[in-house]
Amino acid sequence: MLVRYDRPVSRSAFLARRMALFSLGMLVVVVLAHRFGPLTTPDFVLLVLACAVPAALSVPLALLGLARLWRIGALGGVAAAWALIYAALPLALPGYGYYLYVTKPRLTE
Repeated sequence: MLVRYDRPVSRSAFLARRMALFSLGMLVVVVLAHRFGPLTTPDFVLLVLACAVPAALSVPLALLGLARLWRIGALGGVAAAWALIYAALPLALPGYGYYLYVTKPRLTE
């Protein structure tokens, strides 16, 4: 008798990819609106931080998807890897801004 093995599916990996892609798309729209549109710099900073929230939520979900791939062989490893790649830019931009804020001297006027 033939035994068929059905691989489990990691829904967290696919949700992480969807959230990270949403965050990256929102960041692209915000940057283009700031560069070519009427979006002011304080609003730009707030919206970039708002773009980082779904990206930050997608990282633990992607790590959970990779852990399920490692432990039980669940589908979703590629989606989790792409989620980490997509979430890198929306998380790197506020991180770089914070790095510049900490390392540069304060302006005294």
